[in-house]
This record gives sequence, structure tokens and C-alpha cells, in this order.
Amino acid sequence: MCGISCGLTLIREAFNAWIPTYLVDVHGLSAGRAAQYSSLFPFVGGVSTLAAGFASDRVGRGNRIAVAAPCLLLCSASLLALASTSRSLSGSVWAIIGVAFWLLGPYSLLAGAVALDFGGRRGSATAAGLIDTAGYLGAVLSGFAVGRIVETSGWPSAFRALAAVAAATLIAALAYGRRHARS
Repeated sequence: MCGISCGLTLIREAFNAWIPTYLVDVHGLSAGRAAQYSSLFPFVGGVSTLAAGFASDRVGRGNRIAVAAPCLLLCSASLLALASTSRSLSGSVWAIIGVAFWLLGPYSLLAGAVALDFGGRRGSATAAGLIDTAGYLGAVLSGFAVGRIVETSGWPSAFRALAAVAAATLIAALAYGRRHARS
């Protein structure tokens, strides 16, 4: 679960920090216009958290990974689309919206519903703390790693690297789901 939190937070914080810069660098937007487009990320994320919460309540305790897994696959695909649509502002914006929708719903489940499932009555606060702590590691890595990749290899490489993080997070989610199903 901590690996999932680290990966999802890394991607989320990378988008919070770097999308305005990306829109200015690649699409030549003014800082104000880039900020306006960037605000779509948290807005769509809010819609996503509601959808993920609704779906998670329907699948029930212990099956929340069933909600997260397809979202992580589609998040990875959206990141790959963003890596390849750098010439089109509308394509980039739609890919950013896709990342927001497929990323932030599963992210919202971690420190709440999943921590309750994982920690139970007596350990849910500890589970939430451990999950969040792993997320902070991802947040630290997002600033340094994404900036370094952009400097050395460009934006498409950074988005491909984030797609790889999403895919690795999917693998961790599937491993957790499989382990949880056995117990």
C-alpha cells in the first residue's frame, strides 16, 4: 500500500507543480492562461474522487483495488498520450484531464477507506499515517526527478517516466489485491 501511495502522490504532485510550466514551455501560453488550464486538474480530480468513492462503496471493503486497477491502467495510457500530443494544446489539455480523472479517484481512497480496510478498528490511524508518509516520499521525488528529466530529456520523456510510475503502481496494486484476496 505504501508503494501505491508513493507512486500516486509522485504523479499528483508532479502535475500540481509542473503542468503550468509545461503549458508555458511547450504551448507558449502566458502564465495566467497556463494557470487557468491547470485548474482543470483539481476540478476533474474532484469529480473523480466522487466517482471513485461511489464505485468503492459498491464493491465493498477489501475490493477497492478493483476500482483502482483499471483507473491506473487508464492513467498510464493518458500519460503516454500526453507524451505524444505536445504539438496540440487541445490534445494536451484532454490528456491532462484524463490523468486527473484516472489518478485522483484512486489516490483519494488511500488514506481514508483503504487505511480503514487495512488497519481495522485499532490500527486505521497508524495505517493512514504510514500510507501518507510513503506519499510524502513520492512528493519529494516528483519535484527533483521530474525537473531533472525535463532538463536532460524533455517533457515527453518526463511523461513517459510518469507513465512507467503509473504502471509500476498498477503492478503494486494488483499484488496487494492478490495478497488481500488470499487472506
